[in-house]
Amino acid sequence: MQLIKKLSILLAIMPFAVSAQNPMLTNPLLVHSNKPIPFNKVNAAAVKDATSTLIKVSNYRIGKLTAIPPGKKTVANTLMQFDELSYDLSDLGAKLGVIASTYSDDSTRNEANNQIQILSSYGSDLFLNEPLYKALKQF
Repeated sequence: MQLIKKLSILLAIMPFAVSAQNPMLTNPLLVHSNKPIPFNKVNAAAVKDATSTLIKVSNYRIGKLTAIPPGKKTVANTLMQFDELSYDLSDLGAKLGVIASTYSDDSTRNEANNQIQILSSYGSDLFLNEPLYKALKQF
């Protein structure tokens, strides 16, 4: 009984521990929500971190997507994963555009402009990624 109680407590607090560690959930530019973006928490470091984190996560997703054997591809594990990847890139790009156009802090605004270029180049390379193209074509 003690073991079950301890396991249930651990399972109850685990999502909070994981979310506190996940940069996709802690960087305000990577959180998907209908709530206003807390721009008071956004600075040049957060802008740079958001782009580098999203590129790492996107590369991981692409690796998973391209590793799916041809007969095992589904709408959920192929098309929806590619759609989520595209959404994340365009969502961050839009947020960076707002920061680059309106932010009063020069270093944050300049970093947003730099990261827009990096994200744009990454997005272009994404559509030239031959293994990704083949994985989507196989579906």
